[in-house]
Amino acid sequence: MKNNNREKMNNILHIALEQIGMISILLNPIIPISTSKVLNALNVKDGSKNLSFFRDKDILPKKVEIKNLDILFNKIN
Repeated sequence: MKNNNREKMNNILHIALEQIGMISILLNPIIPISTSKVLNALNVKDGSKNLSFFRDKDILPKKVEIKNLDILFNKIN
Protein backbone atom coordinates (compact mmCIF):
# COMPACT_ATOMS: atom_id res chain seq x y z
CA MET A 1 0.00 0.00 0.00
CA LYS A 2 2.86 2.37 0.80
CA ASN A 3 4.11 2.41 -2.77
CA ASN A 4 0.66 2.35 -4.35
CA ASN A 5 -1.13 5.20 -2.61
CA ARG A 6 1.09 7.40 -0.47
CA GLU A 7 -1.61 10.04 0.05
CA LYS A 8 -4.04 7.48 1.46
CA MET A 9 -1.34 6.07 3.76
CA ASN A 10 -0.48 9.56 5.05
CA ASN A 11 -4.17 10.27 5.65
CA ILE A 12 -4.61 7.07 7.67
CA LEU A 13 -1.52 7.83 9.77
CA HIS A 14 -2.71 11.39 10.41
CA ILE A 15 -6.13 10.17 11.55
CA ALA A 16 -4.47 7.63 13.88
CA LEU A 17 -2.26 10.34 15.41
CA GLU A 18 -5.30 12.63 15.84
CA GLN A 19 -7.09 9.83 17.70
CA ILE A 20 -4.07 9.21 19.94
CA GLY A 21 -3.98 12.93 20.74
CA MET A 22 -7.70 13.04 21.54
CA ILE A 23 -7.48 9.97 23.76
CA SER A 24 -4.52 11.54 25.56
CA ILE A 25 -6.54 14.69 26.23
CA LEU A 26 -9.44 12.66 27.60
CA LEU A 27 -7.14 10.59 29.85
CA ASN A 28 -5.19 13.60 31.08
CA PRO A 29 -7.10 13.99 34.39
CA ILE A 30 -6.39 10.33 35.21
CA ILE A 31 -2.77 9.92 34.07
CA PRO A 32 -1.47 13.47 33.53
CA ILE A 33 2.26 12.75 33.36
CA SER A 34 2.01 10.07 30.67
CA THR A 35 -0.54 11.91 28.56
CA SER A 36 1.52 15.10 28.73
CA LYS A 37 4.48 13.16 27.33
CA VAL A 38 2.35 11.91 24.43
CA LEU A 39 0.91 15.36 23.69
CA ASN A 40 4.37 16.92 23.80
CA ALA A 41 5.72 14.24 21.45
CA LEU A 42 2.92 15.05 19.02
CA ASN A 43 3.67 18.80 19.31
CA VAL A 44 0.12 19.59 20.42
CA LYS A 45 -0.09 23.28 21.27
CA ASP A 46 -1.16 24.28 24.79
CA GLY A 47 -4.30 25.94 23.39
CA SER A 48 -5.38 22.63 21.85
CA LYS A 49 -4.96 20.58 25.03
CA ASN A 50 -8.65 20.85 25.86
CA LEU A 51 -11.96 19.46 24.68
CA SER A 52 -12.20 21.81 21.66
CA PHE A 53 -11.91 18.82 19.31
CA PHE A 54 -15.54 18.04 20.19
CA ARG A 55 -16.37 21.14 18.15
CA ASP A 56 -14.78 19.69 15.00
CA LYS A 57 -11.41 21.31 15.59
CA ASP A 58 -8.26 19.40 14.71
CA ILE A 59 -5.61 19.24 17.40
CA LEU A 60 -2.77 18.49 14.98
CA PRO A 61 -1.63 20.42 11.92
CA LYS A 62 -1.81 18.75 8.52
CA LYS A 63 1.93 18.02 8.65
CA VAL A 64 2.97 16.40 11.94
CA GLU A 65 6.53 16.07 13.18
CA ILE A 66 6.74 13.58 16.03
CA LYS A 67 9.35 14.11 18.74
CA ASN A 68 11.11 11.28 20.54
CA LEU A 69 8.81 9.77 23.16
CA ASP A 70 10.13 8.70 26.55
CA ILE A 71 8.90 5.62 28.37
CA LEU A 72 5.31 6.24 29.48
CA PHE A 73 5.10 3.70 32.30
CA ASN A 74 7.86 2.10 34.34
CA LYS A 75 7.79 -1.63 34.86
CA ILE A 76 6.60 -2.69 38.29
CA ASN A 77 8.48 -5.62 39.80
